[in-house]
Amino acid sequence: MAAWIKLGPARMPSRESPEQAIEILLERGYDACEVDFESGFWMDYPFAERLGELAREHGIALSVHAPLFGFMGHVEPSGRKFT
Repeated sequence: MAAWIKLGPARMPSRESPEQAIEILLERGYDACEVDFESGFWMDYPFAERLGELAREHGIALSVHAPLFGFMGHVEPSGRKFT
């Protein structure tokens, strides 16, 4: 079995829409991307769900950069951010 190294940027190339983010990644020839949550959890659940669907569909691996003490399971959006 051959192993492949996937490459991509350390930040989501667009926060406007998942479709735009995936389109930019594909245009630039990337097959991976790190989701940047180090300064707060900016993405809502519908965005995340659609991003995951599109990434799977196009073979793009996603990883997450988040604060060690970050927890995205809060019901209230304000609980998903830190200062």
